[in-house]
Amino acid sequence: MSARPLRISAAVLVCCLAGFAVPGDLRAGTPGDSTYSLVAYIGGGLARYIVAPGGPPPGVPVEYTRTGLSGTVRVMWHPDHLLRLGLESGWASFYSYKFGTQPSGEVSLSAVPLLVVWSMNVLGVDWFVGSGYYRLNSNLDFKGTVDVQTWSLGWMAAASYTHPLSESLGLAGEVKWMNATEHADAALNIQVQLVWKLLEW
Repeated sequence: MSARPLRISAAVLVCCLAGFAVPGDLRAGTPGDSTYSLVAYIGGGLARYIVAPGGPPPGVPVEYTRTGLSGTVRVMWHPDHLLRLGLESGWASFYSYKFGTQPSGEVSLSAVPLLVVWSMNVLGVDWFVGSGYYRLNSNLDFKGTVDVQTWSLGWMAAASYTHPLSESLGLAGEVKWMNATEHADAALNIQVQLVWKLLEW
């Protein structure tokens, strides 16, 4: 398929989705009402590493932990139309493992995302897509501590539903996929977030 039909199909899809937008104080703006706002998402939950983790040489027995804590800090600009723009950071534990017995050691990998994020509200659900970099933090604790940081290109995709508590506050549940593609690290996150309208004009 050529590029032109793909562009036309994408435009038709966006127009169709726009017809399903659900208005609401925190979940979506009403197109054309000339209201702008900054909305913050702050929360945390669990991250599950879902690809094969790196490890020691074959034959060395280890005990993997693939589930850990994660947190999100996100600020979105909500304009008077459907598409929003923002920035996201946070922290997520990817995996850790222990090796050896006397003495024993431990290796862990975590990530800090630095992403540009776009979002859209469709059928009352906020859909997020982001791209940027992940700062991957490797820690080795064995007869001393060694910390190594590296950067990886990556992206994320998330779906979030917000239950309004007031005109400026809401409580959201979010499912998010984090993918540091350059190093083939990925995790599925389930989080609870406080949604706060910081500013409106």
